Amino acid sequence: MILLMVLFFSLPAILENQITKKASQTLELKDFQISLKKLGLFNTIAGKITTGETLEIDSVNIDYSLKSLMNKKIEKIQVSGLTIKVNIDENYNVIFNDFDLKKFERSDSSLENNNNNDISSLPFLPEKIELKNSRIVLNILSQQIIIPFEISSVIKKEENIITAYAVLRPFGEKIKAVISLDLKKGINNIKIDSKSFDLYHLAQLLKVLAPEATIPFNTRINIKTDITINKEKLKAQGMFAVDQTIIAPLKIKYDLNLDIKNNNSFTFEAINSDTKTIKLSYNSQDIILAKPYFKLTLKGNPLKAAGKVLVKAEKTETIFEDNKTYAKSLSMDSDFYYDFGQTGKGLSIATNAGLKQISIESELLKASFQSAGASGRILLDKNLSPIVKIRTHINKGRFESSEHKIKISGINANIPFSLPYSANRPSDSGKFTINKCIYDDNYELKVHGALTQVESGILFNGNVAFPEIKDFKLEFNSKAVALSQNNININLDFHSRPFKFSSKNLSKFTPKQVKGINFDLNLSSNGKIEYSSKGIKSNLKIDIRNGNVDIPESKLTLQGIATSLEFKNLLTFQSKPAQVLAIDAIQLNDIIMNNAIIKYNIESSNSLLVESTQLKWCNGTVSSEAIRVPNKANNYSIILYCDRLELTGILKQMGAFRAEGNGTLSGRIPVTYANGEIAFNNGFLFSTPGQGGKIMIDKADKLTAGIPMDTPQFSELDLAKEALKNYDYEWAKLIFNTFEDTLLVNMQFDGKPSNQVLPFEYKKELGRFVRVDAASRGSHFQGIKLDVNLKLPFNQVMKFGTNLKKAFK
Repeated sequence: MILLMVLFFSLPAILENQITKKASQTLELKDFQISLKKLGLFNTIAGKITTGETLEIDSVNIDYSLKSLMNKKIEKIQVSGLTIKVNIDENYNVIFNDFDLKKFERSDSSLENNNNNDISSLPFLPEKIELKNSRIVLNILSQQIIIPFEISSVIKKEENIITAYAVLRPFGEKIKAVISLDLKKGINNIKIDSKSFDLYHLAQLLKVLAPEATIPFNTRINIKTDITINKEKLKAQGMFAVDQTIIAPLKIKYDLNLDIKNNNSFTFEAINSDTKTIKLSYNSQDIILAKPYFKLTLKGNPLKAAGKVLVKAEKTETIFEDNKTYAKSLSMDSDFYYDFGQTGKGLSIATNAGLKQISIESELLKASFQSAGASGRILLDKNLSPIVKIRTHINKGRFESSEHKIKISGINANIPFSLPYSANRPSDSGKFTINKCIYDDNYELKVHGALTQVESGILFNGNVAFPEIKDFKLEFNSKAVALSQNNININLDFHSRPFKFSSKNLSKFTPKQVKGINFDLNLSSNGKIEYSSKGIKSNLKIDIRNGNVDIPESKLTLQGIATSLEFKNLLTFQSKPAQVLAIDAIQLNDIIMNNAIIKYNIESSNSLLVESTQLKWCNGTVSSEAIRVPNKANNYSIILYCDRLELTGILKQMGAFRAEGNGTLSGRIPVTYANGEIAFNNGFLFSTPGQGGKIMIDKADKLTAGIPMDTPQFSELDLAKEALKNYDYEWAKLIFNTFEDTLLVNMQFDGKPSNQVLPFEYKKELGRFVRVDAASRGSHFQGIKLDVNLKLPFNQVMKFGTNLKKAFK
């Protein structure tokens, strides 16, 4: 009796030793350990069980009875605290540190050859097996994922079937599975069900496997699948649905048939269930697809297969804040083929996608396109290096922005591109056109161009034409190059050949303020714009030749206009300093000037600096100082510096007299312009000291016009009129002022009549000279000073100022 008791209490230790020895020899588990806590009549309890690093069990409880033991049966095995550690290396190989999987594969193959897999003959097989508080620790690259799980198995020995009910809780989510195993035939059915599984839990793992990919937050899916296995043929049918604000609702039904024996060949088909609309939402943007249709088919094996993807929708709508985009139909048809075998070349996709009857609406613009799309091929080799060759197109596009007063129609583009670029497979040239672009319902242009892909960039060239301007084309050439990831260089050169630019061609574009201004000139231009990491550089040169301007209302004409205007910065509309404008002839009413040279500088889009002005007038020179226009007060003052102007020419052009003679005057004339009015303020011209001259005025009736003949003033002016018919002066001076639309001229002379004898006699009783008839001798004048005031109409000059004001409103 004592011996039996000793054996009973010593039996756990003996069994521990035998089990450990057997595991070390059979399974080659050097670090296997087991602790038997209890060996009883009704149950056995094992404590800590470990294989070293891979597998660890907190406890195993085996329930039985004397009756079941006599019948070679165990009622139940309950495992608690099972931990399985799985490692996956960078090549995605599964590694168990304590097990050599290759040996187990050989063992499995030997079992496959044994056709007597009958569990009814196995002794002590439990009716139930339960795994509680268990977990899988998955180490994949730098991430660790812990998956808690529980399994409850029911074993029917008579039917040779094991049914396992499993619940997995990765990331706190719940996945249920039911597995039916026939030990004669193997696994014959698997059912998986998961509701509202949040894919965002996989974000960290996805960053390791595919750093560029992302999973939107709160993306939940429902999965339901039924897998049937019969003689190594697998058939899976089921459905998954996306329950997320990004895509709702989306339900996909799928069907998979896999023949494991036949090189794992398979067919797969996925198709969405009927639904009226699908809504995709991301970053405040909604995309709505009406009556969407999706179908994916695939046939082949894991290394080599061909398939097709078809996507359709009867209507699409995109909403982003106040912007809306509509399309009447969406279609995408892609055929793909992959071969990752030893002689395979990777993945090839031929795709064709398009939208029809597209419209875009926002507060700023409206646009529409008859169609838009892309077609081409995408290749992905075994090293996952992509080669993309795609041609995109848009047809019959329209664009309108009421705020910017722009209307564009006839937008067409056909643009191919390849990534990465290779000189051995160059892309075809692309084309783009804009048939009509109208600004402010007036200015119309057309654009035609071509694009060619080059290494690291794109070349494009073309022309811009204004139909209203004959022979005008602005031709451009450009190159855009990506020097590095964040460094892009763009060069644009453009030029226009000489063409006739006239008011006749632009009559309907001319603003109301400048109607009535006639002009024509020969114009050409060339420029360049460059964009780089250092900023934007630009320049423009405009050449004007043989220009003429005529303003009939102001009786102003300009002839022989020529200039070369160079802008050093188009963004600020800033020209180079000291630009030169030459005008051969200027005529304002009877005032004639010529050989004008104006130096100027355009400082910005609303500032012009006239650096200096010089011209010929009355065979002399007139120059002025610098002036900047416009100014805030819109009032301008300028001084005209006059050098050796012919006196007779001045009197003629002012409409004073018909005069002949010689002699020149110099001086300065201050001119002011304010509120459309031009005025002279105390301007003066005088003869050079010591240099006199001669003046002969014919028909100087303006001196005495409107003055009564019996007044002293008439007699004095009558004497002056007679003297100026042939007068030698030692010095002369003219003073100019304006009042309203009248020019006031004060003429001062010191000299003597050339004839010296004038038909005037001095009457003491009157105290003045009076004119006498031919019978009288007249009087001999040795010298005479003349001081004469003239009032001349200035309305044409004033009218010019008023028209100037209208033009700049």
